[in-house]
Amino acid sequence: MQVSIVLPGLHNDAADAASALRNTSLPGLAWLLGRAKTASIPKAGSTEAFASRFGVGNGATAVLRRAGELALPLPQADEVWLCADLVGLHFARDQMVLTAPDGLALTDTEAAALAEPLQDILREVGEYVPATAERGYLRLHERSDAIFSDLIDVAGRPVALFLPEGRGGLRWGRIINAVQIALHDQPVNRAREAAGLRAANSLWFWGESRLGTQPAHSADSIYTDNPVGAGLARLAGSAPQPLGTFAASPTCREALLLIDALDAPARFRDTWRWLEALKALEAEVFAPLATRMQRGEIARVEIAAPGERGGLALAITPQRWAFWRKPMPPEQLLAAPLPAAPGT
Repeated sequence: MQVSIVLPGLHNDAADAASALRNTSLPGLAWLLGRAKTASIPKAGSTEAFASRFGVGNGATAVLRRAGELALPLPQADEVWLCADLVGLHFARDQMVLTAPDGLALTDTEAAALAEPLQDILREVGEYVPATAERGYLRLHERSDAIFSDLIDVAGRPVALFLPEGRGGLRWGRIINAVQIALHDQPVNRAREAAGLRAANSLWFWGESRLGTQPAHSADSIYTDNPVGAGLARLAGSAPQPLGTFAASPTCREALLLIDALDAPARFRDTWRWLEALKALEAEVFAPLATRMQRGEIARVEIAAPGERGGLALAITPQRWAFWRKPMPPEQLLAAPLPAAPGT
C-alpha cells in the first residue's frame, strides 16, 4: 500500500516554532521523519496544491469548494460560482478590518436567519446558496468582470486594500455596500452585538470560477476534511472519506490524504494553533502511519508539504535493514530554514 499526503503548512518558520516543537511529543511524526528522504518544492497554498494533484490548474476555488458541499448536488459545467462567506467588519486603529467566518463562530440558526435577506438583495446578480455557517456561495447569472481577493489574504487586514478591482470592480463595490446595509439591522446581528459578539455584517466574495478541466486521480481512497479536497474527489468520481477514518481504514493499493489544518496557522505565524493541529494529526495520521509501516501494511509514504515561501517533499520507506536510522526530532526539519526549491 502506498499513501500520498498533500499537507500545506507542515514547515513553519515562525520564531517560536522550534522551541514549541522541542516541548511537544510527536513520536509518530519523528519516526517518519527519521526515515524520510527530503527535497525542496515550490510554494503553494492548499487549493493550488490539492488541485494540482488532480491535474487541475489553480484559480477554481469557488466551484471546487462548492462541489465539496456534500449536502448539495454537484455544480453544472455552465455555472459560474463565487464564494460568498459571511464575515465581520470592524474598525481597528482607524482601519476597517475583516474577521473571517471561523472568528465569528456563527451558529447554523444565525446563518439561516441571514440567508433570506441576502437572497433578496443578491437576486439581480445571482442565487445566494448558504451551505454552512462559515461557507456560502453565489451562483452568478453572468461573469462578474471583477477581480476578487482570496479570503485568507484579507483576514485580519485592512479591507480597503482588497476591494474588488477590474471592469466590474465599482459595480461589485456597490453590491457589497447594499449587502452591508441589508445585514446591518438584522435581529441576529442586534442580538450578537448586545451579547458582546461581532456582527456578521458583510459578505466576502472571492474565488470566482466555473468547471474546467475534469479532475482525475489514481488513488483508491481519498481522505479529507477540506471542502475543496472533497469537491475534487467528488468531481473525479470518488466518495471522500473523513480524515479521522484513515487510521482504521482497510489496506488498498493507494490512499490519498488532503489536509489543510496547518496551512492558515503557518501563514499567520499562529504557532499555538499550528501546534494544536499538528498534535491532532499525530493522533489521526502520523502515529497510525508509523504503526502500519512497522507492521508492513504500508510500503511507502509520500508527503508534499508546500508553504507560502516554499516547501518540502518527503519520501518515506520502512528501511527495516537500516537499523541505525533513528527518529528525527521534528524541529530539526520542520522549523529549519528551507533550502531553495529547484528553478527558484
